[in-house]
Formats: sequence, structure tokens, C-alpha cells
Amino acid sequence: MKINLATKITLVRLLLIPVMMVLFILGFYINTSVYALPAGGEITANLGFLIAAMVVFVIAALTDFADGKIARSTNTVTNLGKFLDPIADKVLVFTALALIMAYNFIPEPYMSVSYAIILTREFMVSALRMSAGSKGIIIAADGWGKVKTLFTDFAIGFLICAPIHAAVWYIGVVLYAIAVLLTIYSGLSYIYKNRAVFKEEAPVVPAAEPVAVAVEVAVDNDVATDADNAEKE
Repeated sequence: MKINLATKITLVRLLLIPVMMVLFILGFYINTSVYALPAGGEITANLGFLIAAMVVFVIAALTDFADGKIARSTNTVTNLGKFLDPIADKVLVFTALALIMAYNFIPEPYMSVSYAIILTREFMVSALRMSAGSKGIIIAADGWGKVKTLFTDFAIGFLICAPIHAAVWYIGVVLYAIAVLLTIYSGLSYIYKNRAVFKEEAPVVPAAEPVAVAVEVAVDNDVATDADNAEKE
């Protein structure tokens, strides 16, 4: 099977995810320093590794915009690409958010609650698409969803390297809060615009098959012959 350029870019995004993870995690174990967070608490980290993880994340996020554009402009949209692209997007974002949550870049319970909201929205939209697909309904991408993705990516980029300066942390938190609000709004908007998917279809009653009444007229040659003979007599 030949893999086109757009799908190769998607695969690169998937491969960059473990690279980002390794760089991020190493940032808490090698030549670390203590940094205070504006919300309280401290982070012991290596800014070099965190910045490197942020750069990898940004590159991976940019490939999300590149592969789709290339596929559409070159008319090379494939089933494999349509399968891998949303998986790569979600794994990238949720992996980055899980790392941010694991190392307490945002205080609890705010991070856990927001993570659950984003996860729930993705499950709802995916389920809606599956339900629509089973009915032959094509659901177009929502503009608010793209804006939500943009704010989420920017927020993650700032939060990953938040220990650099308090201003970086504040910008990341504000962007993340906006992203969560957009997540809620875009999810509800998505469901409302495609509410027709939830309408119950009238059961199809199969038409009654016509009952064939077969009338057989049996003519017994012997009886017919006897009758003829009787009339002659």
C-alpha cells in the first residue's frame, strides 16, 4: 500500500508524541532547578528539556494543519488518512494535557475537571459522528471546533514551559480557560446543529405481499372422454 505525503505527515505527528513525552519527563530528572509557580507550590525542572518538549509539540501541532491542507489541495484524501488524522490529533493533545496534569502545572481540582470536560466532549462528538454515519449523514467540521483546537494548542505550548516566567504561566492558564469554555460551547453547538441525528426514524412496515390464488382446473382426459360418450348416447 502506497502512503501519500499527507498521511506521512500524520505519521510523523504520531512519532513526535513519544519524543515530546520523553523530553518532558527528562526535564524533571536531569540537572533540575526549583521554580515557583504563581498559583503556589514549586516545580523542580530543567527548562532546557521543557522548552525542547514545547518545540516538538508545536511542530506536531503544525503538522495537524499541514496534512489536511495538503490532502485536500492535492486531492489525495484516503481512508487511512481519515482514520489516522483524528487519532493523532487526540493522542497529541491528551498526552500533553496528561503530562501537565501529572506534574501539577495547574492546581487541582481545576486541571482534572477541565481534562474530564475536554475528554467528554471528544467522546460525544465521536459518538455523534458514528451515529450519523450509520444513517448515511455526513457531518461537516464546525468552525468553533477549529478555534477551540487553536486555543488548546497555544495554551499547551505556554503551559509546558510555564516555569520560565510567571507571565508565561498566566498566559497559558488564560488561554487554557478560554479553550475549556470553547470546548463546552463548540460541543453543545455541534450537537444542536446536528440534532437531526437523534430523531427516531419511522419504522418501515414492509408492504404485504399479494396473495396469489391459484385456481387449478383439472381436466381428466378419461372423465372428459366418458362425458362425451355419455352425451353421444
